[in-house]
Amino acid sequence: ELGFTFSFPVKQTSLSSGTLINWTKGFSIEDTIGKDVVGELNQAMERVGVDMRVAALVNDTIGTLAGGRFDNPNVVAAVILGTGTNAAYVERAQAIPKWHGLLPKSGEMVINMEWGNFRSSHLPLTE
Repeated sequence: ELGFTFSFPVKQTSLSSGTLINWTKGFSIEDTIGKDVVGELNQAMERVGVDMRVAALVNDTIGTLAGGRFDNPNVVAAVILGTGTNAAYVERAQAIPKWHGLLPKSGEMVINMEWGNFRSSHLPLTE
């Protein structure tokens, strides 16, 4: 099984599926917008004879945090500085006012900041 890090906006519909919202960072493959990126990758691997399926779809920041915590349980944050920038951190589940579901057994949740969209009508650039 394969973990798939995908650093573009998706509407994640399950652990292993997500619909591409739009391309960023200068990428533009129009016929993939609105499609499940995991399904597209699985089909591409099948076409070339790769016997593997995506088990988890994550963005780069979440993948970095998961890898860090796997190696060291004291890791509580991850930052990406590349073609984009983002951060994720571990928060006490009880401190998340938006969360209305069952609390995870660990009592913690990962928060993906998605702070890198500086070209937004909600956050205008100044000179």
